[in-house]
Amino acid sequence: MRYCSGITDNDVVNILLAYSSNNSIEDNDISNSDNECGLELRGFSSYNTIKNNTINNNGVDGILLWSWGWPDSPCYNNITDNAANFNKYSGIELADFACCNNVTNNTAQSNRVGGIGLFYNCTNNMIAENELASNFYGLAFIGMEDMIGNQIYNNTIRDSKTYGLWVLTDPLLAPNYIYNNELTNNNLFGILVQLSTKNEIYDNTVTYNIRGIGLEEASDNLLINNTASYNEISGISLINSSHNTIYKNTAEFVATILIGSIPYINLSGHVYMRCRDGNILSPDHFPAAAVSV
Repeated sequence: MRYCSGITDNDVVNILLAYSSNNSIEDNDISNSDNECGLELRGFSSYNTIKNNTINNNGVDGILLWSWGWPDSPCYNNITDNAANFNKYSGIELADFACCNNVTNNTAQSNRVGGIGLFYNCTNNMIAENELASNFYGLAFIGMEDMIGNQIYNNTIRDSKTYGLWVLTDPLLAPNYIYNNELTNNNLFGILVQLSTKNEIYDNTVTYNIRGIGLEEASDNLLINNTASYNEISGISLINSSHNTIYKNTAEFVATILIGSIPYINLSGHVYMRCRDGNILSPDHFPAAAVSV
């Protein structure tokens, strides 16, 4: 389906694929569904290409992939080069057991809830090269222990009203990978990880946010080689978190690095420091003036 000038202004889903595979939805205007999503994939709707569509101002999500109560969820879809803006909920949402989908080079701006959201047990999805701006949160994955193997990289996330990138899961069975993202000017946190475990967060640039990177009641996560500078309150915050590894991060020109209630005023040299709460810190690139309670 290509070059439809307007699949718009319906009370229901503008385009619906249910157990439908190997389709191309390209170059369409899919906007202004009053009460539903602009484009929805249900059940095992897989190996579809969703490309270069305008999907704005819909009553739920711009694009939604989910099971809709069926035993299978959409997998192996390519969602690329779309504009999903001004939707009531998320610009793009993957839910239930959606797996192995590629979400790349999309723009999701000014959505009332999220830019991109992954929910419940989404696995092995690639979220890359997207621009997410001025949403309530930029990118979230919120779910159960099986939400694993997702790769989040090379995204630009800015001007979120709460969190740039938000991870809230049960303790995970295997890692997710968050790397090479740029997060700027987000309220509350650039990156916040709550309750979750085993996430590998590396090579991200998290600057000019209220707070940079936060771990809250989170354990066994890796923070490696991130830049968390020029944030207003803190560069890196650990809140009731234990057994995390924080190595070779840069946090300059920030008020503090917060590590529970334990003061670490002088992190100098090139050695690990194992904290009383089980976190392992490398003081590489932590300027002493930037580290306190």
